[in-house]
Amino acid sequence: MNETVREPADLSADPSEGELFRKILGAEWQKLHTDIQARFAKNPSAGKPLYYTGKLSELNCSKMGKLMGYLTMPMIKGALIPHNDADFPVDIQVYSKPNCPFIFKQRIYRLHSRKPIQFTSYMRESEKGEVLEYVGM
Repeated sequence: MNETVREPADLSADPSEGELFRKILGAEWQKLHTDIQARFAKNPSAGKPLYYTGKLSELNCSKMGKLMGYLTMPMIKGALIPHNDADFPVDIQVYSKPNCPFIFKQRIYRLHSRKPIQFTSYMRESEKGEVLEYVGM
């Protein structure tokens, strides 16, 4: 398979989730299952997001986790889900923005008998070469 890998300087022009993970993981990338590599081989470009839909088989939350989820809801818009559920639909949109080095993810969790929970996060590489993901934008 012919694959074009952009240099790190190119990441800010049109960031890519897959390229970010490949860069951070280095040789460890090859140890990932081929399905995971294939999933992250797809890169969104500005104005052309990627869409993923599926089911989350299990969501469990401790009593302390539920409390934290409710307390942080106004700040991080549901990223800590204070509920337990199983086998419910999830939609994820991965996208980039022009002239922005971040990779954005909008998630919609459609738990049973509840209003959908939607929040957006963004990922970037830290100065230490780590993948950081932020919520509560």
